[in-house]
Amino acid sequence: MRPATVLATATLCLALLVTGCGVPLDDGPRAIDRSTTSQTTLVSPAAGDGENLSIYFFRDERLEDQQVPADRDPTVDDAIKAVLGEPEPPLTTLIPTGTELLGFELDGQTAVIDLSEDIQGFTGPEQKGAYAQLVFTALATGEATSVQFKVSGEAVKAPTDNGNRDLVVANDYDAPLKPR
Repeated sequence: MRPATVLATATLCLALLVTGCGVPLDDGPRAIDRSTTSQTTLVSPAAGDGENLSIYFFRDERLEDQQVPADRDPTVDDAIKAVLGEPEPPLTTLIPTGTELLGFELDGQTAVIDLSEDIQGFTGPEQKGAYAQLVFTALATGEATSVQFKVSGEAVKAPTDNGNRDLVVANDYDAPLKPR
């Protein structure tokens, strides 16, 4: 190969490498939409490289933390998506079947969780238990210290042992809804 050809090929490869791997610059800071970021994939216990994901289900009438390995460091929205699934027996859930996460936002240290209308499938103690599952699951990652709920985009008061609350913290529940 002629030296001029080698030099031209190397220059072209270098130009492609430099321009093809760049990160576009913004004029200033911008918010990141979590809905476009990757989702946590739950994996078998032997395969996880990330931290464990804490999700809360019921054993009898008590909330219990279930550790599930994740393939990366878990976030609040990862945990909420996981708790909306079915647990392994003998654990159970009070979250109504079909409940979906419509949106999630971390507003300071408040997890704002927007759920589908299905969350209202129960009333009374069952509904309070479903919200407790969601609250303790959201708080378990340490990203949030309080939780606010929406149903189909509209703010709702969550049932707790301290009445219906706009903003819920762990101390709003007593045993057996408050895990040990």
